[in-house]
Amino acid sequence: MNQPFLSIAVPTFNRAKKLESQLLSLHKILLNSRFSSNIELVVVDNCSTDSTQDCIKHFNSLEREYIFVSYKNEMNIGAERNFGQGILRSQGEFTWLLSDDDTVHEDAIDHIYESLYNNQEVGFCFVNFDLDPTIGFPAIKVNNKDIITRNVGEYISTTMFADSMISACIYRKALLTENALTTMKEGPYEYMYWTLDTLRNHPALIIQTPLFSVHHPGVQESRENASKRENNVDFYLEAHLDFLKYTSCIYDFSLDLRLRLRVYRLTLNENLNQTIYHKITTSGLGYNFAALKLALPVMIGKFYFSPSFWLVHLPLLLLPSNVARFFEPLRWKYLDFRAFLGSVIMKFYNLLK
Repeated sequence: MNQPFLSIAVPTFNRAKKLESQLLSLHKILLNSRFSSNIELVVVDNCSTDSTQDCIKHFNSLEREYIFVSYKNEMNIGAERNFGQGILRSQGEFTWLLSDDDTVHEDAIDHIYESLYNNQEVGFCFVNFDLDPTIGFPAIKVNNKDIITRNVGEYISTTMFADSMISACIYRKALLTENALTTMKEGPYEYMYWTLDTLRNHPALIIQTPLFSVHHPGVQESRENASKRENNVDFYLEAHLDFLKYTSCIYDFSLDLRLRLRVYRLTLNENLNQTIYHKITTSGLGYNFAALKLALPVMIGKFYFSPSFWLVHLPLLLLPSNVARFFEPLRWKYLDFRAFLGSVIMKFYNLLK
């Protein structure tokens, strides 16, 4: 059997129906792919207790030209380690880590294959995506041309951390060691550190055409679902705190002042979002003291120079949740007004040119 050029690795845990839908969709796309014989589809089951293995067994019986393999961990090793297993278990030169619930567009696989084949010097590939398929809102600016970034600054200024969505990430397997893929140090966004490791000495390919869609159930539902699956105080808050630590780590690279300010503003806005989401989705008065103990040192360490953090973020975090519920609609009205004012200023500026 020839070594595949592209592996599509699907990590999964206790979502048999979503996995079945994803595999059947990929099967249909791959049957029509020009490169099917050089593509591998890998499923890594994180020791599911539902009907996931029955789903895989049924899927394995289908006729195909592409390679299909599946693995089941002996125990649940956590989502991040399972991402690492997806790369370790794959045989392709490049591995696309694809969630079991994202919708892949019909031309996505051939587009990715051709782009990688024509740019085999890259160490990592970012794939643009639609955040909401009903309105087609993309994660980054859409362009039909792929681009190559030559350093971390160029990459971040283009993607602005949209690679926090795991399905946007394609790795050159040879550049990641087994130790890096199995030893988790940084938390939910460990795979973003893998990206940084590859970008130290290798360019990145950015596919600006959206090639898959992400379906988000909403803040309330997603946090309720996470509380059923994760053994922690607030999965999304912890993930946010790890994201803040990650954005501090990137300052070790040579980023210009404008980009540093963009990153700081983005993290400050995101911190307000997550503070509000945490408060309005916490029962009672919103005092989760274990979460506060985690959040305060990280947030203060990150934003101690910011007046808005002390005047807005911190009071919202410490006051009863009713304050956040009252503040949230007002914030959206402010954001809408700011966007309107910005468009008026731009139109006036263009008239003066």
